[in-house]
Amino acid sequence: GLVTAAPDDIELVLVHSLLADVLIPSNAPAVQDKLGLRRAAAWSLDVGCASTQAHLVTAAALVKTGAFRKVLVVQSHAGTRSVDPKTVTSTNFGDGAAAAVLGAVPAGFGILGQWQRTDGSLRDGIVLAPVVDGRAERHWWKTPVVPQLASFDADVGKTAGLRAGEFCREASFGALERAGLRLEDVDLYVGNQSLGWFVDACRRALGLPLEKTFHTFAEVANIGDAAILFNVHAARAAGKVRHGSTLLLYSPSAGFTRSAVVLRWYAPAEAAP
Repeated sequence: GLVTAAPDDIELVLVHSLLADVLIPSNAPAVQDKLGLRRAAAWSLDVGCASTQAHLVTAAALVKTGAFRKVLVVQSHAGTRSVDPKTVTSTNFGDGAAAAVLGAVPAGFGILGQWQRTDGSLRDGIVLAPVVDGRAERHWWKTPVVPQLASFDADVGKTAGLRAGEFCREASFGALERAGLRLEDVDLYVGNQSLGWFVDACRRALGLPLEKTFHTFAEVANIGDAAILFNVHAARAAGKVRHGSTLLLYSPSAGFTRSAVVLRWYAPAEAAP
C-alpha cells in the first residue's frame, strides 16, 4: 500500500539488479548513496525473477519484528545487457526498474500469506552464462564473453517449462491457503512476464477470468523481477488497484524457485466514497 517516507526514514534498502554494474559490490550501495539514504543499510537480495516476493516477505518480517521501521525495495533489470540485438529473441527483453517503500500497516492489510519453494535439481535448466561456440560456459570467469540467458541442460529447462502451470497453481494456492483466502477473493493477479504468453498461461492454470490479470509485456517486454511492482504501479494508475484490493503476485525464477505472495493494498486516502 501507500507508505510515505523521507530519505532519513529509510533504514534498510533491499536491491536486486540484473545485470548489476559489477559483481562486488552489488548495486545496493550505489542506490543508497545516490538517494542520500544516510541512515540506511544496503543489502543485495537475489532470487532471480522471484526477488520481488523475497524482498516483500523479508521486509515485512523485519518491520514486524521492529528491526527496521521503513524499508525501500528496488528491482532493476537491464535485459539489453545480456542479449544480442541482432537476434530475434532480443525483442523479448527490456530494461526497467521498480521500487516501493514498506512500513507498518493495520491488521488485515499488507502481506496476508506467502509460499516459497526451491527445487535445486532444476538449477541447470535456465542460467545466465557466457555462450561460446553455441554452448553455455560454466566457468564464466575464464572468458570475456558477455553472459546470456542459456541452459546447461536443455531437457531440464523443458521440464521446468512444461510444469509452469503446476508450479503456478502450487505456489498461488499455497499462499492463498496461508492467507485464509480463496481464488475468488483475488481482485488482481500480477505475475512474471518472461514471455508474451506466460501471464495468460498462468491465468488459465489458475482459472482466473481475464479481467483479473494485468501485464505490460507489449509495452516493456520481459523486465525480470521488476515487472511485479512495475505492473502493480501501472495497474493502480489504471484504477485496477485501490484501497482493500487483494493482489496475488507470482513468479518462477531460475534456480528453480517459485514464489507467491498475497497482499491487501492499504491506501485509505484512495478508498471509494
